[in-house]
Amino acid sequence: MVEENSSSGTRTRGGEDRIVWLGEPSILPAGASLLTENVGLAVTDGMPDLSDQWPYPLKGNEGLSEIRRGIAKAIAGDTNRLGEIIGEWGVRYLVIVEGIAPVPYQERRFQLPGFYEAAFTRQLDLSRTEGLNSAITIFENTAHESVYAVVRDSNRKVVPTEVIKLGIDRYFIASNADGALRWMIEPDENWKLYVNGQEAPLLEQGAEGGLAKRPSVRVASETTSILKLDSSESKVRNRLQIALFIVILLATNWSRLRLEKSFQ
Repeated sequence: MVEENSSSGTRTRGGEDRIVWLGEPSILPAGASLLTENVGLAVTDGMPDLSDQWPYPLKGNEGLSEIRRGIAKAIAGDTNRLGEIIGEWGVRYLVIVEGIAPVPYQERRFQLPGFYEAAFTRQLDLSRTEGLNSAITIFENTAHESVYAVVRDSNRKVVPTEVIKLGIDRYFIASNADGALRWMIEPDENWKLYVNGQEAPLLEQGAEGGLAKRPSVRVASETTSILKLDSSESKVRNRLQIALFIVILLATNWSRLRLEKSFQ
């Protein structure tokens, strides 16, 4: 289920749809933070790849915190519009994972309490879809928005941009409308937009010409730009991800050698 790199170089409209994964942390396909004692929560842009194997920190991550609060509200029965809450952050799918069967081992099952599925079924903007097997349950969010979009001045309509992922810390973005360009990625203050090689002025949330809840940049239709993560923390994270990739690669090769010997 984990790919080496699922999206680099691929053009998407509005960015890849995000997926929220819920289940026992050891069987989730991405690095997870704990939602409860035995239930983890992971968020990926599209299908998980090696860059998702390090859990996102909760501190300063408004999007992840909002997703967690929304799920808690749904379970408590305090909302029937969970899709709207998590959809603001680009989440299109919510997946409950309860089993995994890595070859050549037997399937492992970790059943979640029934109130998770019941709570998501009650949501008016989540629709249950056909899963690959009984180990996963998939809900599609009918109220999701694009991760990268321009909010038009005239009617405040959200218009997805054209996006190409150049790496884990930079994106090429082409605007399709005049207005305020916003991106739903955290921490937002560490992401900078460059137009023609120059850093574009960032409008703080609530600023005139900007957006009420998010920082943004004024753009015209057909503007092309580079969105770049500019942070020493991101460089440390990149090094850790590279080290983790090497460890996974070595462990995979070692396991393969042991398996081959067992059949000799």
